[in-house]
Amino acid sequence: MDFEKIKTFLSVSRNKTFSDAALELHLAQTTVSHRIKSLEEEVDLQLFERGKGRKEVILTPIGEEFYKISEEWLRLENEVQFLRTQGLLLSLIVGSVDSLNSFLFQNTYFQLSNNSNIKLQIKTLHSGEIYSEVEKRHIDIGFSLKNRAHSNVIVDKFFQSPMVVIKSSENIDSISTIIHPKDLDTQNEVFLPWGEEYISWHAYWWDPLSISRVNMDNSNILLKLLENKEKWAIVPKFIAEGVSSKYKIFELVDRPPDYVVYKLTHKSPTTLSNQAIDYFIKCYQENLG
Repeated sequence: MDFEKIKTFLSVSRNKTFSDAALELHLAQTTVSHRIKSLEEEVDLQLFERGKGRKEVILTPIGEEFYKISEEWLRLENEVQFLRTQGLLLSLIVGSVDSLNSFLFQNTYFQLSNNSNIKLQIKTLHSGEIYSEVEKRHIDIGFSLKNRAHSNVIVDKFFQSPMVVIKSSENIDSISTIIHPKDLDTQNEVFLPWGEEYISWHAYWWDPLSISRVNMDNSNILLKLLENKEKWAIVPKFIAEGVSSKYKIFELVDRPPDYVVYKLTHKSPTTLSNQAIDYFIKCYQENLG
């Protein structure tokens, strides 16, 4: 069986069109069409329903069954190919949102990078795209702020943190560590979109059309901006506690929804991928303290 044909079949099945599959595979659309036709002739099965004027293609009932078999074929082929090229070296590709890569997993990545038996690759992705990257096996384990039902992805709650306000501790004389949302000036806010539920909470307290003058989606530069003593931000408490020597932490009277992280893995991981994922979790747990 030609595994390039199998990969093409899986891509067309996911993307629903030959053109989108061609873009994903960096192939000409005619090449994709030829591979699918050749595959159907080889297995003597009609895998897709086609109709005149219909842009999308859908799997036939037997095509749906063939999809399951193809995923397993590809998984086995990938495992064999990895053994050929890497031997017993474990490879781990982690895909996560920026805030976790920057603040939560730093010690874990440091430990993994010092293990000569692990080949580590770290990707910073948006929550939504992490699901498709896990399904395509482009990453072994993902961490998203979105909880979605997905046919080929196992979703588990991984981490949870309350949200707090942080401001520069310079010139803050207040003894109270509790603050009301209405006492915060949004003109001085450094706003980060901490997930869909948080954005809804934020819109309840402040007009979403007139929110902060600083609106960003990269937490790496957050702390630099907060050096301005007038600026403030709402962040997960685990981030605030990591910088508590320079910033004062305030609890909110009406707390936002917790910052919740979901762990994503493929339903049919390879044996070596499972080993690498288990080692990642082990390192993470060792670094919790």
